[in-house]
Amino acid sequence: MSLRTTLACCLFLATAPALASFTMTVDSDLNEWLPGAPSGSSADDWTPVDGHGIKYFVEDQTGERAYLGPGWGGQDYDAEAVYAQRSATHLNFAIVTGRAPDADGFVAGDIAIDFGLDGTFEYGVVTLTDATGIGMAGELYRVTEWNYGLWSAPGVEGDPTSTPFGLSHPTAIEAGTKLADVDLSYDAMRYNGVSGLGIGEFGDAGKHYVIETSIALDLLDPSMINQNFLVHWTMACANDVVAVDPPPGGEVPAPASLLLLLAGLGGLAMRRMRG
Repeated sequence: MSLRTTLACCLFLATAPALASFTMTVDSDLNEWLPGAPSGSSADDWTPVDGHGIKYFVEDQTGERAYLGPGWGGQDYDAEAVYAQRSATHLNFAIVTGRAPDADGFVAGDIAIDFGLDGTFEYGVVTLTDATGIGMAGELYRVTEWNYGLWSAPGVEGDPTSTPFGLSHPTAIEAGTKLADVDLSYDAMRYNGVSGLGIGEFGDAGKHYVIETSIALDLLDPSMINQNFLVHWTMACANDVVAVDPPPGGEVPAPASLLLLLAGLGGLAMRRMRG
């Protein structure tokens, strides 16, 4: 059976005061994000270090061709976690997935960033140099048009541009203006240089990959960078979703368009079925 799936990572990040002490080497190594090497047997493996304002969400799943919601794919297509941090000078992101950069089938999509939480996804970072969109890996774009995923609703294939659900999952940059080259790594997950590790309660040793990037704030529109924003990642069809809301008591309320989008996702914050 063809795996007609795509996985997505979303994260709402409030633009709290910048924390300058966080420094990151872009190398797919989680040693800046996690306080210790993952055990491969506990959900606590995903908890990030304290004190740097890191926002994250985890939706780790496993199995072969297991249902991920709204499609299928198991570990090979699992979107597992997303981490985001704002320092004094940069936006820093790490995405953990079971999808290898050289895997056959649907390829990884680009990182999409939506300032103002209005569903427009103004910026994107290319993760792979392939035929699904424009650009080369590591290029930052001011985006004017996105490609979208497979699903018009959970488990329903259809025109993804016809529903809030479909439109909530940009996959690859279709058109835009290149702003700069940024550091980007998409490789096997490591901790302090050691690869082949398991992480989380399911372990799945050697089956995790990290997309890591860092974007200088001075490359972005200064009128936007003090807004709350959402960072989203998906494969070429848009299936498995993880998300985290802004911190409780955040000053910026969600606009009506975003509330409609979230309603269409049918309970983003709930964990999906495990394979």
